[in-house]
Amino acid sequence: MKSRPSERLAFMTANFVARAGNYQIRPFDWGKCHRKTVETFTLNEMEKICAEISAAGFRFIDLWIAHAYVLARDKKHIERFHHILEKWKLQLVAAGLGLGGTRTNRKEVQRNFTTLVQLGVPLLVGPMEKDDVAIIAEWCEQYGVRAAIENHPEKTAEEVLEKIGDYGRWIGACVDTGWWATQGADAVRELILLRDHLLHVHLKDVRETTTHHTCALGEGIVNITGVLNVLDKIDYRGYISIEHEPGYVDPMEDVKKSRTLVLDRLRERKEERATKRPVRAAVIGAGKVWNFHAKSLWQIPEAEIVGQCDLNEDKLHKVTSLFGGRPFTAMEQMLDEVKPDAVWICTPQDVRLEPIKECVRRRIPFFCEKPPAFDLKTAGEISKLLRKSNLLHSVGFMWRYAHLTRRAREILGGHKIPVVQSKLTCGLLLNPEAPSWFLLKERSGGPVLDQAIHILDLLRSFLGEVTHVQAFGSNVLKKKSPVQTVEDSVALAFRFESGAVGTHTHSWAVSQYIAEIQFLSPRLALKLDYVANRLEGMVEGAEIDERFRDDPYLTEAKQFIEAVRTNNGASIQSSYFEAVKTLAVALAANRSLDSGLPETV
Repeated sequence: MKSRPSERLAFMTANFVARAGNYQIRPFDWGKCHRKTVETFTLNEMEKICAEISAAGFRFIDLWIAHAYVLARDKKHIERFHHILEKWKLQLVAAGLGLGGTRTNRKEVQRNFTTLVQLGVPLLVGPMEKDDVAIIAEWCEQYGVRAAIENHPEKTAEEVLEKIGDYGRWIGACVDTGWWATQGADAVRELILLRDHLLHVHLKDVRETTTHHTCALGEGIVNITGVLNVLDKIDYRGYISIEHEPGYVDPMEDVKKSRTLVLDRLRERKEERATKRPVRAAVIGAGKVWNFHAKSLWQIPEAEIVGQCDLNEDKLHKVTSLFGGRPFTAMEQMLDEVKPDAVWICTPQDVRLEPIKECVRRRIPFFCEKPPAFDLKTAGEISKLLRKSNLLHSVGFMWRYAHLTRRAREILGGHKIPVVQSKLTCGLLLNPEAPSWFLLKERSGGPVLDQAIHILDLLRSFLGEVTHVQAFGSNVLKKKSPVQTVEDSVALAFRFESGAVGTHTHSWAVSQYIAEIQFLSPRLALKLDYVANRLEGMVEGAEIDERFRDDPYLTEAKQFIEAVRTNNGASIQSSYFEAVKTLAVALAANRSLDSGLPETV
């Protein structure tokens, strides 16, 4: 049996891309570094590298093609190379090279391919275009090796899967987490989708999207813990190459630190898996918002998705292929057959009562997406059911769980806040693929009930209850029509019981995603940026600038799973009864939009 990932960490020798130039090639140029390495690399240098890799605790290497040419020069060089590996107790498990361009530069690509085969590389990893796959598969079959498409230009896992096509016997996927982040993709989501074709992992972190500035694992924007959790959940038995290719400094200390982080995370995961019983989860309403929750559940050791229910069979097929579990189109059948320990209710806003009734009837704890209901009458009926049953539950206001929110509470404690300003914008109305029912206010509740409710909930949690609200709406950019009855933008003004006043601006017709709250007082100006996950401002003359890396969806899911596992809801931040108070504010705002008058909550 193959060992688990904690025992199969590899060092990617391309980490030393700039070493031959003594980290002095400026500006950094990968091509120049590659050529310099090819020109100057020797077997003696290979021995030095292997000694360092072994001393850092690695037992496996992933060879960069620029290091391979001299090693495969003749039979004696190959023998010496394997002697070096044996001396330093290292095993060659993969090699990275460019596998694209077989149509235009076939001889060079094949030369690189056969060079690595001669060295005994079992897996060749690199970017490929769709036209290259058939040729690479043919070579793999000829030489008895496999190849993995490493994502570089791809923005989704679906693009990789399309390239693999019918060649899965010889061609699989290498997930490069850093390149997913560079392309603005979610490495966790793409990894889940590629799990059945996964041959190798390049574990890499980067500073920001669009550029490819690598860094030590955990110091950039990649969800490294989430990736490791998914690898554990799918019982991945392949190799994980730690990759970090700085242009101006030796990467070894960062790589050692990265290795320690990976081992610590995998050890924690193993302990969690051993000590906590599994919680079987199911969903009613497997639409877009469910993807956020499902991705979180995939990262929790004790959570297992066992059933997914939706009326749209095409969508149902996609989500069960992605996240697992049995597909159902009838919620009663799913609840009775898979007998989940917890249910996620992610139905449209006007479909809450019946799913909750079915959970109450079977005593199944549930997590309900916001809003808790579409109107106060339905909310009242559900509230009665829950008071009578005392059933464990939670409502999805994820920003309550953000570390940013918790830290802001610490700073704001003791300060009287007279005024608050907030805004939230996104381009929902600019997206031609937005679900049609979102555009109908009679179904979605419009920007206020569907989205601004998150901000209203935070404002309540910080400043107390809202007593009055006045709302103004506009359709400057997206006129109302029979197929779009929502406002494209709204502005709200409200008064709190404390005497504080506030405003909120919201738009579905602005492409930039913004979600901010700013608290103001004589000695404080504090901005909470939920997109950048950043807290900044001035407090008592001191500058505040703090950044956070947590995923509030994941924290929310973890705390609910733990509540179900222990039958203790103390950590749940939003009960149904609390969520109904926020619902009342949102509904008052919508009444004001219709009446043009201030409304009492």
